[in-house]
Amino acid sequence: MPAAILDGTRIAQEIRAEVAAEAKTLAAAGIRAGLAVLLVGHNPASEIYVRGKVRSLGADARFEPMTEADFAAVKQLLAAAGLTHDPHEFKRIASAKSLYHWNADANQEY
Repeated sequence: MPAAILDGTRIAQEIRAEVAAEAKTLAAAGIRAGLAVLLVGHNPASEIYVRGKVRSLGADARFEPMTEADFAAVKQLLAAAGLTHDPHEFKRIASAKSLYHWNADANQEY
């Protein structure tokens, strides 16, 4: 099979357009889009990656408490994905940092 040259810039633009459209749909339904990082298992390399992502959120990044309703929502998402992990193993991390200078609440293009 010959090598294929990928246009990373074009692919990134397509993905951003898809995400923007989905975020607008969610916003119209009253759902605020956000970012989630899901770490499954205890792979040391993955744990380092996730710690780096948390640090990249900035000095204001902090763990926030999760309510039983939050755990129920995580359990529902896990079940829909066919996963059997304990929802209480998940943590919420909050930051005021805007990713890619894009705000779903402002209904702007991505």
